Amino acid sequence: MLPSDLKSVPLPFSINTEILSVVPQGIIITDVDGLILFANAAFLAITGYSEQEIFGRNCRFLQGPLTDRSTVQALRGALDAQQEFSAIILNYRKDGTPFWNECSLAPLSAQANGSRVTHFIGTQRDVSERIYAEQALRQSEQRLKLALQGGSLGLWDWYVTTGLLTVNDRWKAMLGIPLDTDAVTLDTWAACVHPEDMAKLEKIIDEVILNPSGQYFEVEVRARHAAGHWVWILDKGAVVERAEDGSPVRVTGTHLDITERKQADEEMHRLAYYDTMTGLPNRRLLMDRITQALAAATRSAQTGALLFIDLDDFKQINDARGHAVGDALLMQVAQRLSILLRTGDTVARLGGDEFVVLVTNLEVDIDKGWHKALGVAERIHSALSLPFLINGATYSSGASIGITLFPQSGCTADDLLREADTAMYRAKSNGGSGTAFFEQTMHAEAEQRLAIEHALKESVAGRLFELYAQPQVDRLGNEIGCELLLRWTHPVHGSISPLHFIPIAEATGDIIPLGAWVVEQACRLLAQLQEAGIERTVSVNVSPRQFRHVAFVDGVRSMLQQTGAPSGRLIFEVTEGLLIENLEETAARMRELTAMGVRFSIDDFGTGYSSLAYLKRLPIHELKIDRSFVRDLPDDASDKAIMQSILSIAHHLQLQVVAEGVETAAQADLLIESGCTIIQGYFFGRPRPVQEWFDGAVGALQRSR
Repeated sequence: MLPSDLKSVPLPFSINTEILSVVPQGIIITDVDGLILFANAAFLAITGYSEQEIFGRNCRFLQGPLTDRSTVQALRGALDAQQEFSAIILNYRKDGTPFWNECSLAPLSAQANGSRVTHFIGTQRDVSERIYAEQALRQSEQRLKLALQGGSLGLWDWYVTTGLLTVNDRWKAMLGIPLDTDAVTLDTWAACVHPEDMAKLEKIIDEVILNPSGQYFEVEVRARHAAGHWVWILDKGAVVERAEDGSPVRVTGTHLDITERKQADEEMHRLAYYDTMTGLPNRRLLMDRITQALAAATRSAQTGALLFIDLDDFKQINDARGHAVGDALLMQVAQRLSILLRTGDTVARLGGDEFVVLVTNLEVDIDKGWHKALGVAERIHSALSLPFLINGATYSSGASIGITLFPQSGCTADDLLREADTAMYRAKSNGGSGTAFFEQTMHAEAEQRLAIEHALKESVAGRLFELYAQPQVDRLGNEIGCELLLRWTHPVHGSISPLHFIPIAEATGDIIPLGAWVVEQACRLLAQLQEAGIERTVSVNVSPRQFRHVAFVDGVRSMLQQTGAPSGRLIFEVTEGLLIENLEETAARMRELTAMGVRFSIDDFGTGYSSLAYLKRLPIHELKIDRSFVRDLPDDASDKAIMQSILSIAHHLQLQVVAEGVETAAQADLLIESGCTIIQGYFFGRPRPVQEWFDGAVGALQRSR
């Protein structure tokens, strides 16, 4: 009969089993044949057995199919020889799950002189977590070695305690260090790093390497090549070994030369944000800086000013002397305006002979700010009144300047630019070569916005919106899908542009129910198309706030299930701004949706944060070339270069490309010749009510039969 409690087993020597019972380490006592006579609570917790189930049993019941036989034989040998033994062995719990057991065994004697061994005492500790971590590290190192065989990665291995830095030949080649150089140290690397990037490395040392809980890091830095030029290095590393006190022992990692990628990013940024003729910021960059200046002025209460400048006599000079003289004049104007400004202020060229100056931090007092803004305008007039010398001839061109001050309640970057433009035309209508300030009460503007917000909330609740479908065609002109466009006609306010009400809906949160309704309608349309035997894709715009809403993914899943819509034909158009914020969370959410079959398109590609990095990391199916890059095709060289760059990127990443805003045959022909996959715009079809578009698709199918 088994005793009810292992503690009742008589032991022929004095052992305080009460103390052993509360020891956190697993402990057993066996007789000389290995039969268990005592086990503490920790042992039972680790193995999952009860006292009754293990009493009198040999420890062999803990072994399993993957237990190392040689370790078992060594254990048996130690028992037979009545010697101490320690090892790490794979054991199995009662429920069959394996665990790594760090065990030790020692003989016990009931006699004072220890001449006869009567029992064994064993300890055990579950070290599975450590073993699995070590296995993962070895696998990671093996994968790293395999990756390095490709030759593109530089490998480095730093033993912190000794200061030894070991690198491979590729690491040296990236920096132009002779391959036969043996004495490569950490100082060698530090001496190459750009001074402005040293802070990044120091931060890594503090937050990752010296931090006991730190492990992985990734940083992009510039390093000086031995030939004198700078190269961009992607430095990835991990602390792979630490001392017991948490201090780093060994850090290892890789270097990747990303100079070409950085140059491509910079070129894309330059083409998208800077005027190719003058090198000044263009409209896109200006709008971004105005937005930032508005936010800063609101916080600091410092008055800023936006000055819209139009050259009075430029058209006559350009027409009379040709574009070469006109371009030279514009470049000299750009230089003079740039010299006038303080660091932190902006001068931009919008196109033609239109320039905009943004000045900030003028005064807290708005009257003083008004006078300082006027002073800036007077200096501009003085600078532009001087003759321009071009190819040995002198030219004169005054300017009309419109000014608006900020911050103003509810005023956006678009509002400010429009106000300054309006004031400029007033100055021009007064005879030119003068200055005018924009005049308008802020109250009327605020009241108008409040009225729109109220009307929007009512219309969202009542679903008083319409959806229009604009066709998308392939390179042969065949219709392959549509984009759904939201339209709002209010009984009092009339037709309101999405450019006006969507930002308001985003700010108030009304975009959540409104966006859900649009997704629902898209799914129902896809189900109708499928039932009619029509294969079409349907694209819908998804706003950042809508995408990040906690119920968005589940809502899409539910709607697809309810309607039976083919998820593979549903395309969500998102902006670049959405992708760059909370990248990991965004990627996870996108993968959930792509797992359902939904595809993603980057809307207005090239106008936001055009980094090539996220295109590789996110499940993107399609890029949409913004209409601002299409509008001036095929004549505008900058837009043509941007368009071709986007198509090249998409081709190499195997992404589909949609060009929107196509209004002429010349635009369509150029895009198709350049390799654009899908075309959208008035040239192929204006937006129509969804039902009308659907009926047209059904009719086209019937006619084709």
